[in-house]
Amino acid sequence: MPGLLLVDALAEMRRSQDVGMAPTLAYFSEAGESPRLVADACLSCVDALATLDNDGVLSLRASALGYDADLLAQVLRHAQDAHVAVQFDSQGPDSANAVFTCVRANQVHHDQIGVTLPGRWTRSRADAEQACELGMRVRVVKGQWADPLCPQFDERAGFLGLIARLAGKACHVSVATHDAPLAHTALKRLLDSGTHCELELTHGLPQQAAIQVARTLGVPVRNYFAYGGGCAPTTMGRSSGNPRALWWALRESHNGANSAG
Repeated sequence: MPGLLLVDALAEMRRSQDVGMAPTLAYFSEAGESPRLVADACLSCVDALATLDNDGVLSLRASALGYDADLLAQVLRHAQDAHVAVQFDSQGPDSANAVFTCVRANQVHHDQIGVTLPGRWTRSRADAEQACELGMRVRVVKGQWADPLCPQFDERAGFLGLIARLAGKACHVSVATHDAPLAHTALKRLLDSGTHCELELTHGLPQQAAIQVARTLGVPVRNYFAYGGGCAPTTMGRSSGNPRALWWALRESHNGANSAG
């Protein structure tokens, strides 16, 4: 896994590029890190992605930038100039409105902005419709946090429900799951509707079963890399000493191996 430094992530991204996988790069800040420092890290991420001969994407968390309009504009304009797409990560349900408002406001600075929609949130269905209307890229995930209004909402059913809403409407969909049967169903529906799509996997988790699905369907694969001092629950390399992080990583891997299509 990438370590705390950008150079570590860049080395891993180059290895991934050598086997034909495009990179998504995210910087995870530590608690209390200033939005200015986070913005500087995002700018460095853009520069790193621009050195790769591939379709790089910067993934960022608006809250880590303090939702600061000037900082966000600076990062997005730099990414636009470098031909690097920008994906806004999903955060907790309590921040969903703020994130989506932030994404809409910043479309003026970049023509390839994406949103991440969790399948287990009921609000994601309306957000998917809005993303299509605004021409946004969409990354679909199962979701780390439960929907407080519907905590028992089935994440796999929600995931495929989002795919159904996006099929034939979205400009681009990234199917982000290691659950191979789920990935197959989602990608097949998107392909059948003529929707541009890809499979996105987290670097460091077991990938072979999901990669085989993508190869069978002729779909490109993207690798999601995270680095920095912050603890990311989806990153196995940061799971030491963080039981919740380890549980989440193992759970996604287990779903990918054992879920029925």
